[in-house]
Amino acid sequence: MEFLRARRSAVLTLAFLVLICLIAVLSVHLVNKPVSAPIITTNNPAPTTAAPPPQLVKVDGTYANFSYPSSMRTMTNAQTPTSPVLDSYNYLKTDILTWHLAIAISHLNTPSLNDDSSYVFRKNNPTEYQESTVTYGDNTFIVMTDVQAEGFSEVAFSLHGNMDATISLLGDDPNGDSGLDTTFQQVLQSWDWQ
Repeated sequence: MEFLRARRSAVLTLAFLVLICLIAVLSVHLVNKPVSAPIITTNNPAPTTAAPPPQLVKVDGTYANFSYPSSMRTMTNAQTPTSPVLDSYNYLKTDILTWHLAIAISHLNTPSLNDDSSYVFRKNNPTEYQESTVTYGDNTFIVMTDVQAEGFSEVAFSLHGNMDATISLLGDDPNGDSGLDTTFQQVLQSWDWQ
């Protein structure tokens, strides 16, 4: 009986050692096996290119020439200018808040922006309107930015003898103000007094 117990113990010990060896060999095999992963494919749409900038529409006016983006439409119910306004232009672009480009050319009593009540009002309210100056070619513009407005709100004033141009752009865009700012700069850069 002792012999059978010793033999059973030896067989169990041997089986246990074989099992340990198998586990070790299997572990080494799994560790050295190349890693594989499923290939994931997606149906990505082709990359989109940015829309080309809108073409500019040239306006040859009696007092000044300028250009504006073709994405804007002429306001159909614009009023005929009355003195001291010599000429006016109004354009719209539909967005979250409709963009409105308004241009008025006025006759002043003296060659000074202090005769323009719209300029004087903004100049006298510096907490609401921030003043800056930009020059394009021969034209210098005093730009008033409404810092309390939601969205984009800028007005540029340009003096030419006893005439001044008031160029304003108001609007809002979910992508930020860069499109509005570009439009405003395009008008100012193209401005040419007659």
